[in-house]
Amino acid sequence: VRCVQETDLKAKKDLSKISNKFPQENFAMKSKKSDIYCNGKLVPPNTILENIELKPNDKLACVMFGYDMKIFKRFPRLHDRDERWSMNDNGEDAISFIPSKELIILGFGIYYTRQGQSFSIAYDIYINEEPKKKGTADCVKPGDEKVRQVLFDSPMLVSATSKISVVVSYTSVESNSFIYIGVEGDGYDRIEGNEPGLFKVEECSLGHNSRGGVYCGVLPELYYACLLYTSPSPRDQRGSRMPSSA
Repeated sequence: VRCVQETDLKAKKDLSKISNKFPQENFAMKSKKSDIYCNGKLVPPNTILENIELKPNDKLACVMFGYDMKIFKRFPRLHDRDERWSMNDNGEDAISFIPSKELIILGFGIYYTRQGQSFSIAYDIYINEEPKKKGTADCVKPGDEKVRQVLFDSPMLVSATSKISVVVSYTSVESNSFIYIGVEGDGYDRIEGNEPGLFKVEECSLGHNSRGGVYCGVLPELYYACLLYTSPSPRDQRGSRMPSSA
């Protein structure tokens, strides 16, 4: 995300004052390069911002794309052997991520097979155990790549401490296929490149046939972007304070 801006509206008349916070070419929702959220919910595309019914203390956020995607990695290493995770039994894996701050979730990663067989997946994404997104993806191994990146058609803005659950099941699997398995998943804070304390990983109870957990699994990565700007900042708060009349 190239730029994310957010503002609290103290009253509806303040709407005219926020145009300098949001880039003018995206302000009227004419560009597909930005999304606008009201209280964390996506405003429908092509909505004219001035037509949104707003109440005092409503919060608007503008998310502009062209982002620098970040990767949270779960596993320090791969399992030496993969026979315990055969894919020809309609397997499933599920895991939950809890961020320590507000983030934009862009997708997740799933391991390819060791032998290079292609397969397909169906996935469901839950926020605090409520279904939010679902989809499918084909997994055809390109060369030596070990992880298939599954990116959402639209990003998800999630608040701090929300539980993001990813549930994946295999479809269209070739027989005698064995998928890579990540292990030592309780050591994700020690992985180089991971921001310490940004995510907590927990077991997910939403899967019906999940064989993974925190320690091992086939969902090694979560893709996200950070909010670059949040208002009111300390500078905004200092500037908005009225002088004492005493």
